[in-house]
Amino acid sequence: MMAKLDVVPATIAHAYALARCLREDDRMEVEAAGDSARTALRRCFRSSVMAKTAFVDGEIACMWGLAGTLLSDVGHPFLLTAPPVERAPLALIRIGKAEIRKMLWHRAHLYDYVAARYTRAIGLLKLFGFQVGEPVPLGPKLLPFCKFEMMRGDT
Repeated sequence: MMAKLDVVPATIAHAYALARCLREDDRMEVEAAGDSARTALRRCFRSSVMAKTAFVDGEIACMWGLAGTLLSDVGHPFLLTAPPVERAPLALIRIGKAEIRKMLWHRAHLYDYVAARYTRAIGLLKLFGFQVGEPVPLGPKLLPFCKFEMMRGDT
């Protein structure tokens, strides 16, 4: 049976719910950047010009969005996931590609950083069309992170 996927506008309650059940790799990445899951998701949500939450079979699966300042042409995409995301991978890839096109409509330059050891996330970013750079030390522990970016017109 196919998993039921629902996408809704994100709320702060979704951010807090997702923080309690993040996949371990996502939690590792957030903590390597120096935040708790709750703080990171709250910050992403509050600084977003767009944010959505996906539920798989009624369970919170992920939240994504585009953070940044109001008048900037630069946006910082984010995606944080919970275990149910693995039950609908193809649908979420299809939706992800469409959401990135929307992000590029809002901002001409998208970039942020991903933990270098989070190879599944790096693979997904490449699948979406992002260029992924070499690792550089970032965060309070100076752990390796890779810049990922895309410009309007690259897709």
